Amino acid sequence: MKLPVPIYFKNIRSRIYQIKHPTGRKFKKLLAVLLILFLFAYAAFRLLDRIFPLPLERLNYSTVILASDGTVLNAYLGKD
Repeated sequence: MKLPVPIYFKNIRSRIYQIKHPTGRKFKKLLAVLLILFLFAYAAFRLLDRIFPLPLERLNYSTVILASDGTVLNAYLGKD
């Protein structure tokens, strides 16, 4: 008595070549999500830096080296 062969076992070789591996697609999707998150974090940092800048003028330095036009060239922090 011969058992019937299920349809999905027929032409098994052609079925193997038709299988698409989703790992490449998943990797690209993961990279896209990470890139979007990085760009969002960078944009948020730049926006918050514009809205709430660091109070650099209130910091007390012990030694400040100025250029001839008055811009700060180097500043050394004090012990306090």
